[in-house]
Amino acid sequence: MRFVFIFIASIALPLCALAFPPDPFRVNDNRLEELLRTLDIDTDPCEYTYTDDTTYISGGTLYGDHRWTKDGSPYLLEGDVTVDSFSVLGVDAGVEILFEYNSSAGYRLNVDGNLQLRGEIDDSIFIGPKDKEMRDIRGFGAVFIRESAPACSLEYCIFQQAATCIVNVNPLTFINGCNFKFLGEVTWGYPTGVTAYKTTTIRNCTFQGLAEGEEGQMIDGIYVAGEASYLDVSNSYFYSKGSITIEASDVYTKIDSSFFCTDGILTGAATHLSLYQCIFVVQHPNYPFFIYSGIPFLAVINCTVDNSFRHLSLNADSIIFINNNVTNGVHYGVRRTRDPQFFENIGFNNLWNNQQGDWAFIYDSIPLGVNVTTNANGDSCDAWGNISVDPLFVDADNLDFHLQEDSPLIDAGDPSMRDPDGTVSDIGAFCFNQSPFVSPENDSALSVYPSPFTDELTIFFQIQPIEGNRLPRVEIFNIIGRKVMSLPMVETVEGYAARWDATDYRGYPVNSGMYIIRLRYNRFEYVRKLVRL
Repeated sequence: MRFVFIFIASIALPLCALAFPPDPFRVNDNRLEELLRTLDIDTDPCEYTYTDDTTYISGGTLYGDHRWTKDGSPYLLEGDVTVDSFSVLGVDAGVEILFEYNSSAGYRLNVDGNLQLRGEIDDSIFIGPKDKEMRDIRGFGAVFIRESAPACSLEYCIFQQAATCIVNVNPLTFINGCNFKFLGEVTWGYPTGVTAYKTTTIRNCTFQGLAEGEEGQMIDGIYVAGEASYLDVSNSYFYSKGSITIEASDVYTKIDSSFFCTDGILTGAATHLSLYQCIFVVQHPNYPFFIYSGIPFLAVINCTVDNSFRHLSLNADSIIFINNNVTNGVHYGVRRTRDPQFFENIGFNNLWNNQQGDWAFIYDSIPLGVNVTTNANGDSCDAWGNISVDPLFVDADNLDFHLQEDSPLIDAGDPSMRDPDGTVSDIGAFCFNQSPFVSPENDSALSVYPSPFTDELTIFFQIQPIEGNRLPRVEIFNIIGRKVMSLPMVETVEGYAARWDATDYRGYPVNSGMYIIRLRYNRFEYVRKLVRL
């Protein structure tokens, strides 16, 4: 038996999964025509009007270079504003960009030139309606990055209450550390976080369409169509009604280390989809990922799917499906209806306790799930190393899918792959670190601000990054030792940082009280206590 992995590091991952029956809001909804309609651009220069507490900007065009600062914040846009193709708009951290209400479709910020939104991890830029409590979808139209724009960067921004927060028609756009949120019931349009019609890169973002105590929802976190050829998403969280929908005809999609709650991924056309270290816990009636017409290539590696309403759809011509955990499903675990090809690349997975069966294939010639031998841990497995055991997660009910120290998934993955600690790969999204951790002599490298805090906390890890090491993750525990959140950190000038919005894995606010922060890095364990007021 030989498994092929030589292209894992370089594959452009594909994508798939979602609602059944098809949701009329989300499939073939003609958003391309609506969003890319010819715009009536006002070429008159924008006029600035200053008061003691607000900078008013009339509809029109920004010519030349502009910088919006905290001193002039908030900036209230009273009409559609366009950044000219030879102009630059830079926005500092902590600035608020507000839109006057327009009942027809919402005002837009159109970008033909260079847009640099440079919020910081502890000082975001806010973009939304003047009335922050507004629940109408038309709070504002969009930040519309057009094809003529150079490389635009949108970092650490909070987008709220837009018909579509970002429409990207430029292949060089970079979106990092942003939070997308919609409040209210959908009565018009297609509220979406990012609509991508060209190559788009997204890092460390949260699509929070549904939160405790709110009726908010998004039709999609990310919607991909038009001429998009590549979507790259990593370290992002999806709590929206539809997480990702791909309708572009030929797009390569890579999704890495991301969390899907409520809904998954839907695709069909000629898409290549790759998923690595992702977690899916999706609700009725949705799929973790659903391929409704078949795609050329699908790679799913070290993912965890638990307690999901529907099965995984593996309708691809070529498949890599390795080191995944699929457990406690309401329907099947994994289902495939296309002709079998490359079955040497389906192995070392754990499928267990799926109510209608673990493996659902339309043919019987490949006996997946039929135990004929044992693996290195002594557990029964089929000819491809697939097992069916309780994974022994730390706390699956509270979405903590780390492995307990006696989990049978430890070292049960493909033996040709290695975890960061040098041992044989584990099954699932989180590997169990078998290296001993010790307390550093000086643990001041880990700090938090502010402390105590109310709604938002920034965690700093000031240490020289080690080349080749993965980005560290910080774990947050409540006072009784239950893990409430695990956050990826991002590299900064002084080391690493992460931002916590006082929510748990499901996006629900945590209670006031004491919490413990733990960070393990290079065999050292750093711990801090903090209080939420």
